[in-house]
Amino acid sequence: MSMNRRDFIKGTAWMGAAAMAGGCANAVRFGGDGGAMQGFAAAPLKRVRVGVVGLGSRGTSAVHRISMIPGVEVAALCDIRQVRVEAEAKWLKDNGRPLPKMFSGREDSWKDMCRYDGIDCVYNVTPWSLHAPIGVFAMNCGKHAFIEVPAAMTIDECWELVETAERTRLHCMQLENCCYGEMEMLGLNLCRQGLLGEIVHGECAYIHDLRVSSYYDQEPDGVKGCWDYWRLRWNQRHKGNQ
Repeated sequence: MSMNRRDFIKGTAWMGAAAMAGGCANAVRFGGDGGAMQGFAAAPLKRVRVGVVGLGSRGTSAVHRISMIPGVEVAALCDIRQVRVEAEAKWLKDNGRPLPKMFSGREDSWKDMCRYDGIDCVYNVTPWSLHAPIGVFAMNCGKHAFIEVPAAMTIDECWELVETAERTRLHCMQLENCCYGEMEMLGLNLCRQGLLGEIVHGECAYIHDLRVSSYYDQEPDGVKGCWDYWRLRWNQRHKGNQ
């Protein structure tokens, strides 16, 4: 059977309407109550008060970096081990920074910090399984959420973060420090400014030996070691495939 272009368009017009309807349905299903966050800008803060939860090797370095940014204050610290909270509070004081509010002693002490009115945002540097739960709780407490990589462990957790940010109108960002490192930003600018010509292929990899940090024993002073060998246990469970 032959068909001209006019008849074809008439016969397939319903497909476009169906596609649009499907898109609208997905927006209702997956969107939060407040609408998409693209282009969203929160009210400016004269001073950004950060609460950091998770003071392992990565968390402590985060405290040091954040405290050096003009207009930013590490206003609260939280870790299950009190010795780590006290050590970082001492570091801040010794370096001329205000003494932060300290939270520790329980596995859910982070909830108290999220409820604390003296901070504007929560920087989450805990083990992976706590990234999404703390991020969601922080936003529900009125705090912006900055989360170490990975931001979530499941698709459902990803949507929970998105929907909570949309509903609360608060920022939720995967603040993985390497993305904004000096060398990474240098490489990005080289590409964007065309100094490397037309890039037709690129490769990257997560190649570095983590055996030493994974096997850190918990020392008596609590300064080194992953809490309950969490990273080693994860690798063991997944046969080394993260």
